[in-house]
Amino acid sequence: MFIAITPYRNLTVQDLEHYRELATDIDGLILRTPMPMDQLEQWIEQIVRQGFPKDKLIAHNDIQLLERQHLSAIHFKESAEELESFVDTHPNIRVSQSTHSAATIQRAANLDLDFVLYGHIFPTKSKPGLAPRTVEEIKEAVAQPIPVVALGGITLTNISQLPKGFAGIAAISLFENVTTSEMKALRKEWSDYV
Repeated sequence: MFIAITPYRNLTVQDLEHYRELATDIDGLILRTPMPMDQLEQWIEQIVRQGFPKDKLIAHNDIQLLERQHLSAIHFKESAEELESFVDTHPNIRVSQSTHSAATIQRAANLDLDFVLYGHIFPTKSKPGLAPRTVEEIKEAVAQPIPVVALGGITLTNISQLPKGFAGIAAISLFENVTTSEMKALRKEWSDYV
């Protein structure tokens, strides 16, 4: 499972074209952006018109966007208070969550979420000075009864060092900067991993 996460900035036409080119190689695109709702909705409508599968678009912690755009998936922050009530009232929506501990992953499994993101696995610019998860923490995380997707500092050069047990990878910069040929190499690295 490959989950791309948009960079936290206003998305451009170039972003639209890039993610559209990756559409067949990724399983989801989390829309994590500070864009105003109307601009983000226009961007969504445009990328869907250009052939990006709407069912791969994932709202980031934004129920209003999910409902207004008739999306089929949402990703919640670890601290999201509305998660349980949302799951109860939206049984047909795919739901995922960011997690940083085995206990939170177990809670997500108990709520029957579709998958969780867990990290960070490698050092990353987005978490300066914060140590990655330990081998023991990772073993405990991937032992939970839910697909656990690795997040944080993953690159083409370190994917082979990823501890075993993950159901996929999620990334911002990896998928933001990857070329089509690098995507093929990433697929090969992943198939060697699993």
